[in-house]
Amino acid sequence: MSRIMKASTAVAIVLAAAVATYGLFLALVGMPVAVVQERVQGMEAPDVGVDIQYNSTPHALIGVLAAAMILVGLLKQKLLIAWSGLVVLFAYSVLFLFSVGAGLLPVAVLLLILLIIIRKID
Repeated sequence: MSRIMKASTAVAIVLAAAVATYGLFLALVGMPVAVVQERVQGMEAPDVGVDIQYNSTPHALIGVLAAAMILVGLLKQKLLIAWSGLVVLFAYSVLFLFSVGAGLLPVAVLLLILLIIIRKID
């Protein structure tokens, strides 16, 4: 294994682990959502309060599954499994582009570039 391939594999493993951690956070804790509550008391100006709530997003486990496929593929050097996980990650990030996927799409593009580098060198 060349030095470039080792470095690319290490960075791809770290990115896949970050995606899995982010997905577990979203599934277990949830996405932060600001809730504005207006309290009116008498004739004075209304008191506006902003509360932060966390809404659980169980669909984030799809991202965890995709990251696990990428990790298994990279660690076992079975690139077909890693590419399959990347396809699932791309589909998930495009499907949920305006929520969770907005943060995952740049990572998916970086993983695509790294897998192309690993494939070309291999």
